[in-house]
Amino acid sequence: MDWQRYPRIRMFTVATSERAGLDVGKRLYTLGHRHVAYISPARHSSWCMNRCEGLVKALGRENVHECATGRYWFDYALQEQQRGPPEEHRLRSEARARLLTAGCVYPPDYILPSPERYPAFKALLLQWLGPAFEEALADSTATAWVTANDVVALAALDYLGDHGITVPRDLSLASFDDSYQAFANDLTSYNFGLHALAEALLDYAVRGHGSSTRQAAVPAEAPGTVMVRQSTQPVGDTARRGAYYPFERGVVLETT
Repeated sequence: MDWQRYPRIRMFTVATSERAGLDVGKRLYTLGHRHVAYISPARHSSWCMNRCEGLVKALGRENVHECATGRYWFDYALQEQQRGPPEEHRLRSEARARLLTAGCVYPPDYILPSPERYPAFKALLLQWLGPAFEEALADSTATAWVTANDVVALAALDYLGDHGITVPRDLSLASFDDSYQAFANDLTSYNFGLHALAEALLDYAVRGHGSSTRQAAVPAEAPGTVMVRQSTQPVGDTARRGAYYPFERGVVLETT
């Protein structure tokens, strides 16, 4: 967009930047975690990629193992094209039919249910996300899993329980969205600060027309909060390794 032509327009963003992943990664670092697995349901969707990149900035690229599956399920550019293996088509169609039956309206390729609907989709999601979970479980260096959102975290809890792994005793688990289901399951999850963003948007609509063009060109984002609960615990010598985060915000770390 030519911001010189529209000086009064201000962009507001929520849940799509790297900030959330960076904050979660920094929090895990203070708990002593140095290697994590990131579970993504949509490798090429911007919100998934940016959360992963935030983790990378906090922990270092070689310390974040991205485990992704269903790469075509969420790619809206491919809505009208039949891509991916036949098994994926079947799972996608089944999930889409269930969502429509439940009265939900989503883009044709969007099949991920909201956390409160997880029980009805449990078997389907465990089958779909199974390969990513298996890949993450095979990484013995990961002391924590970070899932792209809360519904994937709920599936991860069930998967880990089925494999005899207890959260957080054996593995820490963190997520994004801070839904009620995250609270009910004691999941550490990132709250995006929607109320603060709404206040900032309203304030700008009422009083913000004096902002400079340079300010308007930078998307505004309210700070979120990592809601720390029982699913994450310290590892290693946290007094020596994880009492604080010693790196400046945004610096990409080298391999540790």
